[in-house]
Amino acid sequence: MIRGIVKSVWEGMIKRFSASSRPGETIANREYFQHYGFTSRPLPGAEIIIIRGGNHFVSIASDDR
Repeated sequence: MIRGIVKSVWEGMIKRFSASSRPGETIANREYFQHYGFTSRPLPGAEIIIIRGGNHFVSIASDDR
């Protein structure tokens, strides 16, 4: 599990994000999921939780405090 900060989000057939995480690490052009029946778009600066499986990164949650 990786905790990051959203840098940008873009929507299309697959919703994608870019985020900064550990110092010097950027996660770019990766997919994000949402709970069925709910739609939101994380703003730049929001916190994001990312799961990594090998070289595949997926965001599972976000929050803008």
